[in-house]
Amino acid sequence: MSELTLEQKIDNALMWIESMDLPKGLAYPQGEAVLGNESMGFCCLGLQCHLSGNSYSYDWSYPDYEENYVGLVNIDSCPVGGSRLQQLSTMNDKGCSFKEIASHLRKHPHEYFEEGVADYIKLAYS
Repeated sequence: MSELTLEQKIDNALMWIESMDLPKGLAYPQGEAVLGNESMGFCCLGLQCHLSGNSYSYDWSYPDYEENYVGLVNIDSCPVGGSRLQQLSTMNDKGCSFKEIASHLRKHPHEYFEEGVADYIKLAYS
């Protein structure tokens, strides 16, 4: 997969955050423990894989190339300098709703996203 531009990563990150914050009735089903699919529900990272249109396995094996799609800082979705309790997959599997995860990403973009993506997210939601 080729390197995406900063603008593409920003667009993809905003689409992912907004897709986790859709109104009831339009929202994607949420699942846990695996990336998931539309029938079983998605983990927050599985939803990002689904939105990318890239092929992925529904089981828990987040593809290395997906972190680049939205500009995540690292593959395991842990915040920079944060705890494993704030790892996105852990938040998802411990019962945080998509809306709560989206809100957390809006409030703390520099902990999860590359600098340029994080700067834009902070500006877009301030």
